[in-house]
Amino acid sequence: MKVIRHFIRWLAKVFKADITIRETVVKTIVEHLPPEGGVIEGDLHVQGNLTATGSISAKGGITCKDTCEEGKEVRDGKQ
Repeated sequence: MKVIRHFIRWLAKVFKADITIRETVVKTIVEHLPPEGGVIEGDLHVQGNLTATGSISAKGGITCKDTCEEGKEVRDGKQ
């Protein structure tokens, strides 16, 4: 593929043709940065699994939609 591109560019140069070369570059960078002071401000949405090594404590409430705390099933706030 590179050989064909170089050949076409060479032909364009020889015949003084103006060709447009367009390249699309897509790069995704994912960085896991610890929050300052260990606090995440604002809402947090996790799509997938959330695993905690240690304990989870909350000021306020924790709402579970499927299973919560040692396999107790919770549906729509009812146990």
